[in-house]
Amino acid sequence: MGKQARQKDENRQEKEHQLQREWIRNRRFTTGVEAATSIVRTLIRWAGAAVIAWFAYKSFQAVAGKDTTFSAVVNLATKLSIDRWIAYIIAGLSSGCWWYERRTRQKTIKDREEYIRELEKKIDPKRSTSGLTAEGKPRKEDVNEA
Repeated sequence: MGKQARQKDENRQEKEHQLQREWIRNRRFTTGVEAATSIVRTLIRWAGAAVIAWFAYKSFQAVAGKDTTFSAVVNLATKLSIDRWIAYIIAGLSSGCWWYERRTRQKTIKDREEYIRELEKKIDPKRSTSGLTAEGKPRKEDVNEA
């Protein structure tokens, strides 16, 4: 290797080292900025929650001991057992969401089954199957044995 080629190689290496040092310096700065931003965002969220709580406190304080429309609605809701109906509605919605999520997950498993099988065969052609169906459920004969 000639002197000129060595000099070019050294210059290239020095530029690479300089770029690495600059990248590290910039990364440290951006990490600090990200941390400060995260702290500020958290403080803003908690300050907003505190302001909302303060307004709610002041609102309840203003109507304390007075007969208002709100107290009439609360009395009516208590007499009609609305809390029980709200619980039934929440339970029904939760069950519906669970069923929808389960159905979607099973459909996704079925749709991806062939693709995953092909990838597994590429990685290990001698790989054997787990014995699950395309939906990810155990075979009927396996369930009956247990």
